[in-house]
Amino acid sequence: MTVTVPQPAERAAADIRLIVTDMDGTLLDDAKRIPDGLWSLLAELRRRDVLFCPASGRQYATLAKEFADAGQGMVFIAENGTYVVRDGVELSSDPLDPSVAARIVTTTRGLRAEGVDVGAVVCGKRSAYVERTDEAFLAEARKYYTRLQPVPDATAVDDEILKVALFDFGPVERTTAPALRPFTSTHQVVVSGAHWVDIRNVTADKGAAVRRLQDDLGIT
Repeated sequence: MTVTVPQPAERAAADIRLIVTDMDGTLLDDAKRIPDGLWSLLAELRRRDVLFCPASGRQYATLAKEFADAGQGMVFIAENGTYVVRDGVELSSDPLDPSVAARIVTTTRGLRAEGVDVGAVVCGKRSAYVERTDEAFLAEARKYYTRLQPVPDATAVDDEILKVALFDFGPVERTTAPALRPFTSTHQVVVSGAHWVDIRNVTADKGAAVRRLQDDLGIT
C-alpha cells in the first residue's frame, strides 16, 4: 500500500482559515497599488476556503472598489476597525454618538473661522460627508473616500457615523490636533501622517475588529 504524506506547506495551509492584512505600508506597493500577483493568490485562498480580509482606515466603499476583481467571499475591516463587512453584509460596527460627531464638526468650523485651512470628513456607513467643496480639499478626501457627498450641514446627515477625519493642509499637530484635546479623555484622537487626524470610539480599532470577526466565524 502506498501512503501519500502531505507536504508541510499543505498541512500548514489546512490550518489557516483567516488572513488579515493592513493596506498602506504592508499590502500595497510604494505607489499605493495592489500587487498584480495578489489576484491569483486570492483565487487559491478561496479554493482552500481561507478568508482574506484587508484591514484599513479607508472607507468600506473604497476597499470594495479596490478589490472588485476579487469577486465574492471577502471580509473588509474598514474605517480603522469601526465597520466590518462581508459580501455587502455588516458583521459589526462601532459608531460614534451623533452628538460627538456634531461637536467635532463644530470645532472644525471654529478652526476655519480662525484661519486654519482644515476640513472635516464625517464618515458614515453609506457615504462620507463634507461641508467644504473646494477642489483642493475634495481632491485630498477622494484619495480615501470613494463615496463622498457634499452637504450643507454635516451635523445633520442621515447616516450612522463611524468616525470623523480632519484634513489640515498645514501640519496637523500644530493647530488642529491641539484643538481636539477635549475629546482625548473619552475618544481616540489619532494623528495619521502629516495632515490627517481621526476621532473614533475608544473601543474601535483593527485588533478589536479582528477579535469580533474571529468570534463571529468561530475562529480561534
